[in-house]
Amino acid sequence: MTVGSLPRPDGSAAPVAVLVVPAGTPGARPVGAPGDESGSAVLVHDLVRSDHLGDADPEQILRPSEDDRAATPLGLSRGTDYLRVWDRADRSVVAALIADTPFTAADLSPDGILVLATGHGAKALRIRAAGAGIAS
Repeated sequence: MTVGSLPRPDGSAAPVAVLVVPAGTPGARPVGAPGDESGSAVLVHDLVRSDHLGDADPEQILRPSEDDRAATPLGLSRGTDYLRVWDRADRSVVAALIADTPFTAADLSPDGILVLATGHGAKALRIRAAGAGIAS
């Protein structure tokens, strides 16, 4: 699983998550060459509108570089059973998650959407830096 952006025809980019799923998962594209039965597929999911993008070509997805990640306000630390999102400016933890099963994957988009997976499934959460305020 990873996050990235998918170029749109209008020139903008949609933030997406790419998840490796079993072949036959609705909306997923098979991995590999035609006739190659790897048993895996990829599911491309829009992170903002919560739509799966079954027609998206995974080859077009742009992953953020390490420099892009370092320039974002939030960072991610991961252990087997915990995730921490921290503010790069003052190194304070802004979110911490503990799981009863190991995390199998986790990634943080440049705009603060945490995508995580366990053996039970995947989830996306928007994380805001401390002091960002909460709308009521």
